[in-house]
Amino acid sequence: FDTAMAILRRKLTGRDIGDADRQHIHHRLQDRGLSKVQTLLGDRAGKDIQLISISVDPVTDTPERLQAWQAKFSTQPGWTLVTGDKANIDRLLKALGGFSARKEDHSPVVLIGNEAVGNWTRTYGLAKPAQLVSLLTEKAQEHHQHQPLPSAEPSPAQKYFTDVELINQRGEKLRFYSDLMKGHTVIINAFFTTCTSVCPPMNKNFARLQDALGDRLGKDVLILSLSVDPMTDTPERLKDYAARFGAKPGWHFLTGTKENVEQALRKLGQYVADKDDHLTIVLIGNDKTSLWKKAHGLAKVEALLTVVESVINDKGPTQAEGGK
Repeated sequence: FDTAMAILRRKLTGRDIGDADRQHIHHRLQDRGLSKVQTLLGDRAGKDIQLISISVDPVTDTPERLQAWQAKFSTQPGWTLVTGDKANIDRLLKALGGFSARKEDHSPVVLIGNEAVGNWTRTYGLAKPAQLVSLLTEKAQEHHQHQPLPSAEPSPAQKYFTDVELINQRGEKLRFYSDLMKGHTVIINAFFTTCTSVCPPMNKNFARLQDALGDRLGKDVLILSLSVDPMTDTPERLKDYAARFGAKPGWHFLTGTKENVEQALRKLGQYVADKDDHLTIVLIGNDKTSLWKKAHGLAKVEALLTVVESVINDKGPTQAEGGK
């Protein structure tokens, strides 16, 4: 807030705040607020919630300038800054009710919409981040409440893995296949938080792996770490454990009822009666192409990444194979 406060001090010393200065304050405060919002949303940003900031000055705000702005506010996948041809941007802003002839006159109003149910609302963009997150969460819940049940037959993968309910380190209830596997490449291991032997080095490997994946994590790729000790590993314990390894959005540490977790582990071939006997095998699967591979969780990260990349980049059966 140093720049904004410096401008405010000029007002206190008798110098007026111009339109440009006032809008600069609004931009800084609003984007800092959205930066906090994306942090509070965690890996929901980019998944079921998208943050979109549209420039009202597309002639000046080139993609290069927006990239620098993104770096300033540490934007993550799921928060998109938009520019383009002035006529196209003006048309978009008019459709959203956000157009102003002078860029200095634009309002710090945020539109929150649910595409699935066609429900939109407006709120003040400088509201507390927690309030904005609350409104976004309400909209996401409307999506689940109003979305019609799919009439199509469940896919073979959904039938096999099932939608047993699991809970991640943020306390979010997630369906095993539909929320965590469908349409993604997944990297899966088993662990427990009180493990002092193989789990810490294996999850250190995963921490390095997530860095190598970059912005694909949380978008195209998810890391799923399933606890083999769900009675002990509550969401609160998992949250602390995830922080130890610097887990980013897209890396889910999963627990749930003992029955649900065991069901998921059995489907993965990772169930063990004694938690200390859990495997260090990592499963890597591409839901889109149905390719699955195994790797050793304690292997060198470079070797692990090679297997992961081969699964991510799989194109599925060739055309010739498809015609056989």
